[in-house]
Amino acid sequence: MQKEMDKALNLLKTKLEKLEDEQRKKINICATKWGIEMLKNSVKNDKMKTKVSEKEKQTSIRRRKKLQAITEECRLRSALLTDKFKNCTDYLRGFEALINTIQREQQQCNVEDDDFLREFLIKTAKRQYKKGQLNQAVDTFCQLLIATDGRLRIEEMILLVDVFREKVKNL
Repeated sequence: MQKEMDKALNLLKTKLEKLEDEQRKKINICATKWGIEMLKNSVKNDKMKTKVSEKEKQTSIRRRKKLQAITEECRLRSALLTDKFKNCTDYLRGFEALINTIQREQQQCNVEDDDFLREFLIKTAKRQYKKGQLNQAVDTFCQLLIATDGRLRIEEMILLVDVFREKVKNL
């Protein structure tokens, strides 16, 4: 009976040791993953109930300072990136407003330039039509169509029809 109790006790001890080993491995993986080896060393030292040597203390202090420096650097980088992102969005909004303003001004200028250019080309086409220079008048109308993106007024279309009618008669 004693043997069976010893066997059961030994079996329980081995299972318990396996569980403790598995748990230690998991803790070590987590500690290594998160860079917290100091915690692991302090747990080992507490378990062993031994005094930490001066060299280990210095190493631990250096690691802690390095970790703090890295943490502070990451915090500053994060703040800098957040600030840059905010400035970037402000810059893009300002840039968008600038582009919209430029486009509005260009549209206004195009309307004024369009009228001047339109008047000039129509007068030129009329003059060429009256002088019988029909090919040049057709070229002038092509320029007018390009300049106005194909938007002709009624009087311009009438003149264009007259030019083509005369050109067809001459053929």
